[in-house]
Amino acid sequence: LEGKIPVVFWDEFDSKELKWLQYLLSPMQDGAFLEGQLRHPIGKCIFVFAGGTRPTMQAFSISDPDKVYGEEDRQGGQYKEDKEIYIDFTRKKGPDFVSRLRGYLNVLGPNRKQVYNTATRCMETDSSDICFPIRRALLLRVMAGVRGNDPLRIDSGLLNAFLKIKEFKHGARSMETLVALITGGEGKEGLMRSKLPPKEQISLHVDYDEFLDLIQQGEEFQQICNGLAPFVHARYQETTRTPMEYKQEFDALPANIKADNVAAALRITQILSLISMQVVPKGTGQALEPEIVEKEIEANIELLAEAEHIGWMESKKSQGWRAPQPGETRDDENKIHPCLIPYCDLKEEDKEKDRESVRYYPKLVELAGYMIVYEE
Repeated sequence: LEGKIPVVFWDEFDSKELKWLQYLLSPMQDGAFLEGQLRHPIGKCIFVFAGGTRPTMQAFSISDPDKVYGEEDRQGGQYKEDKEIYIDFTRKKGPDFVSRLRGYLNVLGPNRKQVYNTATRCMETDSSDICFPIRRALLLRVMAGVRGNDPLRIDSGLLNAFLKIKEFKHGARSMETLVALITGGEGKEGLMRSKLPPKEQISLHVDYDEFLDLIQQGEEFQQICNGLAPFVHARYQETTRTPMEYKQEFDALPANIKADNVAAALRITQILSLISMQVVPKGTGQALEPEIVEKEIEANIELLAEAEHIGWMESKKSQGWRAPQPGETRDDENKIHPCLIPYCDLKEEDKEKDRESVRYYPKLVELAGYMIVYEE
C-alpha cells in the first residue's frame, strides 16, 4: 500500500474489553503490521476508530488517580478501586493508544448527551443539553427520505412525540426503526399516526405510554378552539384597525375570517412550546404565575410574534391566498393580502398585530379553562 493513502475504518475497536488496542499501536506508530514473522508496510494512512462500548472520549480515556486525588484522599477505598481500573487500562495499552490519536469527535445521538461523572464513574444525563430536539429533527428528515427544502409531511402529534420523548431505547436505531414501521420503508405518504405499529413493536424502542401521551398532548385544548375563535376576533377588533366589513359579530363573518380566528387559537400550544411552555387542563400541574408568563412572553416577543405570523401565513396560503404582485393591492375577493410576506418585511403596525395576538394567549387559555405550565 506504500505510495497510497488508505483510509481504514475500525468499527467497535473498544470491544473485547479493549484487548484490540495492543495490536493497533504498531500500525498507528510505524505504518506497518506483523503477520507472524512477516512485516507488512502500509505507509501513511488515515485510521478512523468508532467506539461501541463507551459514549464519549472522556469515558474511554481513564485518568491516573494519582493526578486526581490529593495525598489525604489516597487512603480510601474509592482511590484504590480507581487505581485498579487505571492499572488495568494501562495494562491493555490504553494510554499508549490515546497518545497516538490526532483528534476525536464525540458523536451525539438523538437522546440527551451523556456526561461522565468521575465521582461515580457512571454516565449521567446532561440536563444542559437542550439541542437534542434539533438533532432529532435532522435525523427525522433524513430517515423519512426528505431532501433539500422539501417539507416533511408528519402528523403534528407524532412530531411532538418524536421530538420530546425522554429516550429512544436504542438511540438512532430506534428512531430509524419507528420511522420505517410508520412509513412502510418508503415515506411517500409521510408519517401519520394512523400508520402507527402495534404497542409491542413501539415498546421495543420507546416508552409506549409516554409516546402516546405526547402524541395526544394539546388535543383536548385544540378541540375547544372553535369556541375560542370569537374571543380571538373580539381581541383583534379591540387592538387593530379592522376593515369595516369585519366589524361585526363573529357569526356574521366570512368563512375565511372565521377560519383565521380558529387557526389563531390552534397555534397557541405550538408557539408557547418555543419558550418551553405548554397548555394543560387546570388541576394537572403547578400553574405559572401570570406575571411569570407575561415576563417570558415579553422577553421573547419577537420570536413568538414571528412564529404567529408564519402560522397565519400558512393558514392563509392553505386557503389559496397570495401576496400582491407589483401594482396590486389587497383584494379579499381574489384572495390577495399584502401581509403575506416575511415578518421582517412587515410594517411596524402589522408586526404589532402579531405581538398583540401573542400577548393575548394567556387570556385565551384562561377562557378555555386551561392553564400554562413549564414543559417537563
